[in-house]
Amino acid sequence: TSLSQIGELDDIHFINNNVGYAVGISQTGFSNEILKTIDAGQTWTYRNAQPAGGISTDHLNLVRFVSPDTGYVSGLNNRFYNTFDGGQTWNTIPYTGNINDLYFINSNIGLLAGSNGQLLSMNNTATAINENISKDVKFDLYPNPATNTLIIKVNASNGAVEIRNNLGQIVLYQKLVSGKN
Repeated sequence: TSLSQIGELDDIHFINNNVGYAVGISQTGFSNEILKTIDAGQTWTYRNAQPAGGISTDHLNLVRFVSPDTGYVSGLNNRFYNTFDGGQTWNTIPYTGNINDLYFINSNIGLLAGSNGQLLSMNNTATAINENISKDVKFDLYPNPATNTLIIKVNASNGAVEIRNNLGQIVLYQKLVSGKN
């Protein structure tokens, strides 16, 4: 497939060195595009992103897969979908708001950053999104950029702060203990 036929690609996600997915919108703006590669991006094939496959015509802008078959896409206008067959069919997951990012902690647990500061959790067989786990937790992080010192102020009395590098490795983990952070 020639990528020159795509109007706009908004996100790309690789699950290993060879298998990856990309989402965007067609040149006409009237259909979504979901593409898959199995050869590290040398060639791409279209996945079913039309309404008959379960996807609306709203602009898709986020893609995440936890295995070659299990993945998620989201788009504008409260659209969130999952697939368990590598993108041949898609299921709607009810959600009110836009999903800005999705990160899987492991193969079973995902966190969603949603509209209006929502932080939500889900499992990888989700047909619904779990409760809002942010619980009005506010934090300050400064200075930005940081060199040797990074200050994080959190209004939570229990839980943990975890910082990961760009490879997903934990570089700092601090358990929150009331009055001792």
